[in-house]
Amino acid sequence: MDNILNIQRFGLLLNREFRINAKFIGIVTGALVGLLSFILFVTIANVYGDGMSVFNFHTNIYLGILIPGGILLTSISFSDLHNNLKRLNYLLLPSSTFEKFLSMLLITTVGWVLGFTLVYAILSEIANGIGSYYTEGALVFESFNPFSELAWDGIRVYISVQALFLAGAAYFKNYAFFKTLFALVVFGAFLALGGYLIFADLIHSENHPSGPSEEFKDFTEYTLVPIVENIFDWAMAPVFWVIAFFSLKEKEV
Repeated sequence: MDNILNIQRFGLLLNREFRINAKFIGIVTGALVGLLSFILFVTIANVYGDGMSVFNFHTNIYLGILIPGGILLTSISFSDLHNNLKRLNYLLLPSSTFEKFLSMLLITTVGWVLGFTLVYAILSEIANGIGSYYTEGALVFESFNPFSELAWDGIRVYISVQALFLAGAAYFKNYAFFKTLFALVVFGAFLALGGYLIFADLIHSENHPSGPSEEFKDFTEYTLVPIVENIFDWAMAPVFWVIAFFSLKEKEV
């Protein structure tokens, strides 16, 4: 077991990976401050004087940065492995493949979500104070609540989508983000075409020649959609984590 996971060794590796990605995290934080300031200014300019409250303001901005920012961070995972000048140093690191995979998984999931949530919670309160001061209390922003249903739904979506891009980062050598996105579009197109061919008889019927039949609508709403939602929520992330691990192992070999 020590050859697979050693806590002290894993801690050193985790610290190394965090320091490597600290620059990207700092850039995202700086961009967050600028974006939040701009949106706050625009919001105040548009609704100032109406004496209104702005709900879900922070949650929408939070998710709008959390998901794409985390995906970009995930896409540069294992970058040393794909760099000709750094590959040898990465391969010679005294750590197992599982430790290398787990370190990036924790940084891009738990680490990113917790860290970004904490930073945004602090910045949102500062922004609320500034907005209330300049509008003399006329404009009230709802406090950011990371435990709201909307925030948790967004985090769940991020974890599922992030797993796909982590597998892409482990598999593709360069431009992992764009290649993963392209592969996703191609797969979606083939999936849509295959679904149309399989369910063509249900989609069109003699009674509904110009649109989906009632049978197909019922099948989609009560059977297909729940299956897809369950796969997305519970199966997608573990499956792509396994794919990412074995892709990383294959690359090291």
